[in-house]
Amino acid sequence: MRKRKNEKQLTKDTDGNLLNGEVDWVYAEELDVRSNYSWSPEGSQIVFLQTDETKVPTYPITDWLPTHPEVDHQKYPKAGDPNPIVRLGVVSAKGGGTKWISLTADTDIYIPRFGWVKDGVIWAMVLNRAQNQLDLYFADVATGKSRRVLSEKDEDWVEMDNNFQILKSGDRFIWPSWRDGHTHLYLYSFDKASPLAAEAKLQNQITKGDFEVFSSEGLDESTGTVYLNTNYGDDRQRRLCSVKLDGSDFQDLTKGTGTMDVTMAPDTKNYVSQWSSVTTPPSLSFCRTVPNRLPDGTGCEVIWKSNSLDALHLAPPQFVDFKAEDGTVLRGMIFLPPDSAGKKVPLLNNPYGGPQGQSVRDAWGGVDYLFNQILMRDGIAVLVIDNRGMGARDASLGRRS
Repeated sequence: MRKRKNEKQLTKDTDGNLLNGEVDWVYAEELDVRSNYSWSPEGSQIVFLQTDETKVPTYPITDWLPTHPEVDHQKYPKAGDPNPIVRLGVVSAKGGGTKWISLTADTDIYIPRFGWVKDGVIWAMVLNRAQNQLDLYFADVATGKSRRVLSEKDEDWVEMDNNFQILKSGDRFIWPSWRDGHTHLYLYSFDKASPLAAEAKLQNQITKGDFEVFSSEGLDESTGTVYLNTNYGDDRQRRLCSVKLDGSDFQDLTKGTGTMDVTMAPDTKNYVSQWSSVTTPPSLSFCRTVPNRLPDGTGCEVIWKSNSLDALHLAPPQFVDFKAEDGTVLRGMIFLPPDSAGKKVPLLNNPYGGPQGQSVRDAWGGVDYLFNQILMRDGIAVLVIDNRGMGARDASLGRRS
């Protein structure tokens, strides 16, 4: 490969089992990691994850499309196999040696998230092999020493997300947890001048209630307002909400029903909203967090929407609830053939059944939705049910049932 102008190689490892800042199978597939390095705030250093796959078994993946099939041997740990050994290193953007960070004596761990508290101090999350304990460390780059400032434990497992955030004030952070049975956000403080001096202190729980927080979309520190994606009011929906850092003034900012996914501007004054429902394909809108008295009163202007599907004569499904033997309510959705009332029709039960996922949603289902429409027209009913262990449910109805 041709070297680009002003390009500088910072790591010199030649062993193919060592990945510096790259993503391996485990981190990309299971921990939702897309990059394994982070620039320091002033841009003079990079912290990166080194992944050592030496002991990870290989798995043959065959490409059958060519006339002569090709086999690619990918590092892939099956249950009980050794995982990659990982560690954090910091290197200067000018080059030179790597400073390795000491976090824990345990080597059978994951480091799923890391970044910078400030120049010279990094933060890192350490997840144990059983994935039921997540520890937050602060580490001093100059000495390589670290301190565990927070530990989160769960009797089943700790779910990874991207809601951890160091505030610009430099003395507080937002921490997600399912400790009260729902995924909510908590505000912690620490010593800004000496982050490793003591454990972080819980200030308050930011969100509370019978709903899940999926993501923090934006934070306006000038007003202390956090904008959130939640299923407030209906676990089948996604809604944009706001709340103050002290837990006060919770508001549902979404008009109507359905699913809203937003991309918010850094200053939180504007955002782009993608909205859909179980019967309506997606549309995009440009919105303002403070409505400017637009005719619809929502502060949003539609900038794109899908073509009308009226010509397809789609029949909407029906949301239905079932009770398990122990009384647990299970969410369901049924597609019934036209003119089937009072008749016996064949039924296709189409469950997913895996953890975290959620099939019964008030959101556009795309290809699956249209395929179910075809089956309906052929006189076949389709039933989709979410079991106890699927996502967007609280602890009593979710994975612990």
